[in-house]
Amino acid sequence: MRLAFVGRFQPFHRGHMSVFEDFSDVHEVVVVVADAGERTRDDPLSAAQRVEVIESCLDAEVFVQEDYPESDERWCRELLDATQAEGVVTGNDWTRRAVEEHSDAEVIEPDMHRRSLYSGTEIRTRIRSGDEWRYLVPDCALETLEGRGLVEEISGTAIDYEFDPGWKPEHARN
Repeated sequence: MRLAFVGRFQPFHRGHMSVFEDFSDVHEVVVVVADAGERTRDDPLSAAQRVEVIESCLDAEVFVQEDYPESDERWCRELLDATQAEGVVTGNDWTRRAVEEHSDAEVIEPDMHRRSLYSGTEIRTRIRSGDEWRYLVPDCALETLEGRGLVEEISGTAIDYEFDPGWKPEHARN
């Protein structure tokens, strides 16, 4: 069976690698990078940057799927037409619902490998705070993230607070 493994991959990490390996042993897997088009704090890497990281790690077809907020049906149809997948591997509730409502494709929930640790949110938070994160991504992804300056791109999306600190000891309550 041909499967579409859909994710944001912000960034690609060991959990993603484990899911890919679990399914690619038995199925042909196309990796689908979901792309809303704009870069934000939660989506600091462009689709092209994410594809580069994934391709440095996997010998797989990688496809970028645009987001169509106005039409879940269009998104689903274009996903399945472009990938020719019979099934969709996803842990995302929105993706699962869209595929179930608008297609006959099988939706497969992967075994999420230590989801609280292997999480793009966790990795981005650690990068921004200076905590150790490198062991959470495969070496191939680490080389690309560091070698292409993508770690700095993720760090650069931290929230900058500009304020005039007004706290003074005399304002504290005892």
